[in-house]
Amino acid sequence: MTAHLITTRDGATTTLTDEIVEGFRRRLRGALRTARDTGFADATRLWNGMITTKPALVVTATGIADVVEAVGFARKHELALSVRGGGHNIAGTALADGGLTIDMSGLRGIEVDPGARTATVQAGCLLGEVDRATQEYGLATPLGFISEVGVAGLTLGGGLGYLTRRFGWTVDNLLEVEVVTADGRVRRASRDEHPNLFWAIRGADVEEDAAVRLVGDHPNGTAVTPARLASPSARCCRVAAE
Repeated sequence: MTAHLITTRDGATTTLTDEIVEGFRRRLRGALRTARDTGFADATRLWNGMITTKPALVVTATGIADVVEAVGFARKHELALSVRGGGHNIAGTALADGGLTIDMSGLRGIEVDPGARTATVQAGCLLGEVDRATQEYGLATPLGFISEVGVAGLTLGGGLGYLTRRFGWTVDNLLEVEVVTADGRVRRASRDEHPNLFWAIRGADVEEDAAVRLVGDHPNGTAVTPARLASPSARCCRVAAE
């Protein structure tokens, strides 16, 4: 019987039997992969090629039930846990070294409500995908500069982009978020519902919570054209004021 040596949340290691891991696999709708499985490299790919960190197990979630199951499994066995969205964090924190990673790339749904001027975005979406969906309705969210960055990580970390000067940071436009918290419960947080959790999530880049759904948008026409202006340092204060 094969044993899986996995890093715990306190940096130690624990051993999980094949029986435990296979039982976990059967409870998931999405794929559970180890380094021996096809698709492991894609599910653990990072933008920063200098990072060699790899998890022992990676779950590619296909719905919120998979996220709940993965968080519960990590909690039960006290495993190191991380969440991978776009994989663009420069420090490589999307992957739990030797632990369990939840890969959100299977959660790519986007629903735009042009009447309410909102977009509901799943946690695996990339910025370019959100921009394409919202521009169909003349809407735009102040996202970041790079189209292949994950929307969830950008939002929870603040989010600076071309529209920030006009509409604020990405997180300023977050209306509501659905998360799976560390206790395995699904919670919807906004200014009116679980406001303390919403406050903690906004800009905190929390790793113990897995963001599953985010909502927010702005009207901005059918075209967004970025531009950069350079000015002599002596005029910086005047340019900023204008």
